[in-house]
Amino acid sequence: MRARGEHDELHLGRRHQLDDAGFLACTDPKKMWCLVADAATQANFLLPRFKCRKPKDLVGKPFWGHKLSAVYAYGYGFMPFLTHKSQKAGPNLVWTTIWISLCRMRDHYGFWPEILHITVDNTTGENKCGVTLWFCAWLVKSGKVKQVRLLFLMVGHTHIIIDQIFGTITIGLKAEELLTPDELAENINRTMAGQPEHKAHKVTFLNSV
Repeated sequence: MRARGEHDELHLGRRHQLDDAGFLACTDPKKMWCLVADAATQANFLLPRFKCRKPKDLVGKPFWGHKLSAVYAYGYGFMPFLTHKSQKAGPNLVWTTIWISLCRMRDHYGFWPEILHITVDNTTGENKCGVTLWFCAWLVKSGKVKQVRLLFLMVGHTHIIIDQIFGTITIGLKAEELLTPDELAENINRTMAGQPEHKAHKVTFLNSV
């Protein structure tokens, strides 16, 4: 019981930090921007995609795989990115999506914030690494922001807004048979058009990081 109590306290404490940062980003973007970067379950984006069971003739055959990465910026919106499975993932992909998102926000607002709050997965290979620290240090050293805050949510206990959006996208994929990457992107765009509260941008194909 004690261990469970400590676990819940840590989990809720980190969620409270994210909620506070998100609220400040919505009410005072000059003070703070709050971004969440994550990726959806890759198995959901294999092509072709069928509404029914996979045909027996295709069992064991290679499928055209994609990875859906995204950044959700509180007060600004949801930005999805599709990469082919041949494209290396890792921190370079994560920070490519974050950097593109930051540039869009800079063009939109016309300024950089004082504080940048970024929430990412609690993974060593993609986020808890030197690339993450170097990029955050560069953002400060180059004078874009005064401070970068990194928040790592506990494994298995996220279920935050970006996870909810991925769930909505996955449900939308089940409504159609999809053969090409363009059809996949159109399906995602159409699904998100029905969720205007998320202020979703069109899917961007990333051919390099």
